[in-house]
Amino acid sequence: MVNLYCFKDSVILKINSIPQFANPLFLTDIMKTKEKKIVNEKPVVSAGLNIAIIVGTIIFPIIGIAMGYTYYRKDHPDMKTAGKNWLILGIIIFLVNILLVSIMR
Repeated sequence: MVNLYCFKDSVILKINSIPQFANPLFLTDIMKTKEKKIVNEKPVVSAGLNIAIIVGTIIFPIIGIAMGYTYYRKDHPDMKTAGKNWLILGIIIFLVNILLVSIMR
């Protein structure tokens, strides 16, 4: 038996229990089916949701902070990226609002 590690798009796939006499074409078929599943997945955070949260954050910064914190805690890397972006935008807009209010005094 051979343990085979495949490194693809910073994901490590460990394929156990492959006999030493396994056909290399069989292994490439396994990798192609994994790639097809990744390609056919729907986006975790849709473009509409992303735009809605950004517009909402510009109007009310607490939306970006709350949604960013919520999505940043998720396990999926796309959700983490969207959450981080929303959180940063929410904090920046919040600080700009504080700056503008202090200048207007």
